[in-house]
Amino acid sequence: KFKSGTNAKNYNVTKEEGTLTVTDTLVPGEFEKVIKKTHDDKEYALGETVTFTIKITNIYGEEKVATVSEIPGVSIAGPTQYTMKPGEVIDVTAAYVVTEADILAQEFKNTVTVKFDGKEYTDDDIVDVVEKDAKLAVDKEVTNTPAEGTAYVLGETVAYEITVANTGNVTIKNILVEDPLTGGRWNIPSLAPGAAQNFETSYVVTTEDITNNGGKITNIATANGTDPAGEPVEAIAIIIIVMVDLIMGTYQENKANNTGKIEIEYYSMDELERIVELMNSLQ
Repeated sequence: KFKSGTNAKNYNVTKEEGTLTVTDTLVPGEFEKVIKKTHDDKEYALGETVTFTIKITNIYGEEKVATVSEIPGVSIAGPTQYTMKPGEVIDVTAAYVVTEADILAQEFKNTVTVKFDGKEYTDDDIVDVVEKDAKLAVDKEVTNTPAEGTAYVLGETVAYEITVANTGNVTIKNILVEDPLTGGRWNIPSLAPGAAQNFETSYVVTTEDITNNGGKITNIATANGTDPAGEPVEAIAIIIIVMVDLIMGTYQENKANNTGKIEIEYYSMDELERIVELMNSLQ
């Protein structure tokens, strides 16, 4: 039908039969009109919880049932199915705990899905994580008390406990723990982040500790392993036990009375680092 005032003689009109099909198809780039997933923009550490907000919109001109689903490991708070009015917008909350696999991958990719009566829409959200930090710590303590209360005597046994801990965010494997002074040697096949393992060993105070070692017993414990990339990871701990009555004449008198003694002196981490640097410079 022509508009009023149009001269139909100026047009050649033919009639053709056809079919007009109307669909609700959106291309993937337009899915955010239906579903959009966001989270706080920051770097997340191992074990930290990421909270997602999922915004769902009913783009249809009629009431629809929306069903929300997440990938394994991501939990949805509350119901997963909603009856939505035309144009209605709702927010759904989901949570995820960052794993070691995410640290190694340097990101976590989450895909959320919503279905309206079988029609499926998805949205991806990329979570940034902290960098890999492969780290071991060794701690060494004296665990027994001197027989005389304040100092160990010549021939007395000093008991130690060595603790090896994974203080990083990736698993360390094939860890060799050594204590050269006591002859201790142990293996840890695998140590997860936050995990620790203890070992016990001992040493008997000798005359040589007093006469030839400058009155000191230096006890070093080391731990060496590899991270998931095969790169070495190592740590060291030192305890220095200092002798009492170091003057030779006094020592000879004490030896006769079997009262040669040593006492324990503890050092801060900064002091220990300086000691290690000095020892390395003398090698």
